[in-house]
Amino acid sequence: MHTKIPNFWNLEIGDNSIINQSCHLDCRQFKVIIKDNVDIGPYTRIWTLGHDPHDDKHSLYGGDVVLSDHVWVASGVTILPYVNLEKGAVVAASSVVHKSVKEKEIVAGNPAKFIKLRNNKLIYTINYKPLLD
Repeated sequence: MHTKIPNFWNLEIGDNSIINQSCHLDCRQFKVIIKDNVDIGPYTRIWTLGHDPHDDKHSLYGGDVVLSDHVWVASGVTILPYVNLEKGAVVAASSVVHKSVKEKEIVAGNPAKFIKLRNNKLIYTINYKPLLD
């Protein structure tokens, strides 16, 4: 659904996970690992590679990004290299995540900051079947 995944062989997707339309999953040199029952909203960008702003040669840096079970990423989110979203983490719409998020934490903003803990047993199974356009 209009999602771009360069080097898709570096993408791992678990069961019952959904990637909505117009996302960009950067798998050029590092992995994007999406576990089970993950919901990724539209227009989300997951980056595994970037440039070091302090390097005289504009060198690249990067690392894997992991979205654990029952993670919910709302629309328009940007996730940067080395981020691990632990089980049940929630990222609010339009947030920029530059560091890992702990289990069941809800974060929001730019940069994303802790708001509160999620009150959910995380026993659901995603059963979303979107129409392809």
